[in-house]
Amino acid sequence: KNFTMGYIGSSGPRHPRFGLDSNFFPVKSVRFLKDHPIPGQLYNAQDFGSYLIWVGYTPIFHHGFVTDMDFYEHDVIGVFRSQARFLELAKKYGWTKLLVDKHGSYPYFYKILSPLPDWKIVAEDDASYLIYYLPK
Repeated sequence: KNFTMGYIGSSGPRHPRFGLDSNFFPVKSVRFLKDHPIPGQLYNAQDFGSYLIWVGYTPIFHHGFVTDMDFYEHDVIGVFRSQARFLELAKKYGWTKLLVDKHGSYPYFYKILSPLPDWKIVAEDDASYLIYYLPK
């Protein structure tokens, strides 16, 4: 049934097709990330970790399968707690690139990053925003 008719996912309808649905995978943003690298580490949204590994982009922050609940609570979810916590984690992990999903975490990042002019959206597609740390 799902293969022939599709279904409604949490981020919108999914229709049967061959290939990846660019509404759910950061195809264009990852192409930009590969074509325009900057030094530093990548923070990736939980939903994008396995895709990044599949297309050969590593290292990643996490892939979505978590067995260390302390890491998940303090670092994966902790990034959304406050601007101060985000900056602390960005320094801890050396993040200069953020790949965030439009359908979930972006509103939290917008609230945290909008007062910080050195974090800029450099690419986007139907699924994601790619944000680089570009200090003056």
